[in-house]
Amino acid sequence: MLLVEPVRPPSRETYARGLSAITLPWGRGEDEGPARSAKLLSYVTSILALDEARARGADEAIFVGAHDRVRDAAFSNLFLVDAAGSLATPLEGPGVLGGITRGHVLELACSLGLSCAVESVPVTAFAQAREVFLTSSVREIVSVVRVDGVAIGDGVPGETARALHRALRFRAGATGPAPWE
Repeated sequence: MLLVEPVRPPSRETYARGLSAITLPWGRGEDEGPARSAKLLSYVTSILALDEARARGADEAIFVGAHDRVRDAAFSNLFLVDAAGSLATPLEGPGVLGGITRGHVLELACSLGLSCAVESVPVTAFAQAREVFLTSSVREIVSVVRVDGVAIGDGVPGETARALHRALRFRAGATGPAPWE
């Protein structure tokens, strides 16, 4: 079965207020088989994760793998900004795909002079994070302001995500105001 729907980017309000997310200890692409880092066309786990998030009053689901390590969101890559302003994103590999937008954001972050790390990220890092945001081709960059009911930083989209989003839009040749403006 094939379902086709129009692409719907997030609303202005979503960019302005940010998303809430839950963590789920669900596996997705974490096996050691030959397809472990492939982007497959079966999104059943991601769809079920979003259903679970919505049932629990959240907008997004974040997968947490073995040893309580953060993976990806249901359809997006994940970044954290720590208290010192350093940027981190989980290592590519089982359960973490290297997205195109993720790659651009890493390049832009380094060009803006941000400290960037691609590393194993423990789920406990959310408690100390100043910002959390997601990247994808459709969403570009959208902030996560609550994880498991706990506010991230001040509970509003952060300036690092906004600066990177402006830089990403400039790189892509976008004109006009940012999506939250």
